[in-house]
Amino acid sequence: WSCLVTCAVKAKDLTRAAAALELLDIEAGAVGAARASMYATVLEGCLAQGEVGLALGLCFHTYTRGTNDEGPRGFLSTDLLRRVFDCVGSKGGHQTEATDTLVALRPFIGEQACASLEE
Repeated sequence: WSCLVTCAVKAKDLTRAAAALELLDIEAGAVGAARASMYATVLEGCLAQGEVGLALGLCFHTYTRGTNDEGPRGFLSTDLLRRVFDCVGSKGGHQTEATDTLVALRPFIGEQACASLEE
């Protein structure tokens, strides 16, 4: 899975990379740090290509599709989340999606992290 995701990102085919992540989640192909690492790889590609909408959707799916036993190792770094939400501020046009994503992430990342991302 990791090679497939990485190759899709390197080929700048983020739609295919996101589809691979969806299949990964359906098949329960990876959990914990390995799953978070693959999501982070695609998110980095989204940031590099300015694909803010896709990045927000992936942030949402990272948390909502995860298994209950993943714990904090299955989550994205606060730094990566900040860069995604900073990109929303600089690119504009995705404010509603960003707000909806923050509402969905709040139970997973907590009030303090959400407040810092809202700035």
